[in-house]
Amino acid sequence: MTPNIQIARKNILPSTQMKTKRRAKPKQTNKVDVIENKENEKVYDPLSMEYELEAGVSLIASFIKRSQIPRKSHDLADFESKLVNDLKSEYVGHWYPERPLKGSAFRCLRINQNGSGSLIEKAARCSGFEWVTNCLPKEFTIWIDPGEVSYRIGEEGSICVHYNEKLSSRTNKRCAIVAK
Repeated sequence: MTPNIQIARKNILPSTQMKTKRRAKPKQTNKVDVIENKENEKVYDPLSMEYELEAGVSLIASFIKRSQIPRKSHDLADFESKLVNDLKSEYVGHWYPERPLKGSAFRCLRINQNGSGSLIEKAARCSGFEWVTNCLPKEFTIWIDPGEVSYRIGEEGSICVHYNEKLSSRTNKRCAIVAK
């Protein structure tokens, strides 16, 4: 703190109320706790992208499931696994858990009426599931960022949060869907 700010604080607050805050020491975990946690449930790792990619692909799959276009259920599962693998390989080097907004435009998946050529459409074409794009909204944007997956339907639509790690960890539910 600069001396001017310290003087101003002393003039405003009586000296009995001024206290310095100390940072809490980081909590150390036992190896036993980590082993038990691995056996009971998956531990969120911000570097892995696993939860975010699963949440993003599950959102896309939910739109496909709700559509009226006939399809085979195993085709959808094949497409989902293909898309997760494509997204993982695409996002390597563009995943910054310490700064989630950095690279957000790169991780944005967008489908529009003009044929945007997004990773969703490329994965559908490569796997022979062109019908997938017909199941999604005509104007659809999804952002898969560290700790959060959000989406927008329409060009002027509101942005909705589909998955948020902070909210899901409070309720002890992993990969929780925040909004549908």
